[in-house]
Amino acid sequence: GSPFDPHFKINNAVSNIICSVTFGNRFDYHDEDFQKLLRLLDETVVLHGAIMSQLYNAFPSIIKFFPGAHQTTFKNWRLMRGFVKERIDKHKEDWNPSESRDFIDCYLQEIAK
Repeated sequence: GSPFDPHFKINNAVSNIICSVTFGNRFDYHDEDFQKLLRLLDETVVLHGAIMSQLYNAFPSIIKFFPGAHQTTFKNWRLMRGFVKERIDKHKEDWNPSESRDFIDCYLQEIAK
C-alpha cells in the first residue's frame, strides 16, 4: 500500500462525534458548513502557536493594535461562535424543556432556571 495522512479522516470522525453530542446531529463529511468549521478550528489551533499570538497573550493591551495571526484567530473565533449561535437559535425554535436531546438542550435548561 501507499502512505496516506489520516489527519483528515480522524479529524472528521472525532469532530462529528463531538457535534453529535453537542448539536444532536451528525454532519455529512462533505457538508460545506461542517468542513468550514473544521478548517476554522484547524487554522485557529495552528495560529495559536504563531509569535504574534504568543505576544498577544503576554501583552494584549499593546499587541491588539498590530496586524498578525492573533487578528485572524479573533476572526475565526467570531465565525465559530456564529456557527454555534445558529445551532442554539434553531434549538430554541423546537425546544422541549422536558426532553434533552443534546448538550444545547441541557444548556437551554440551565439558562431557563
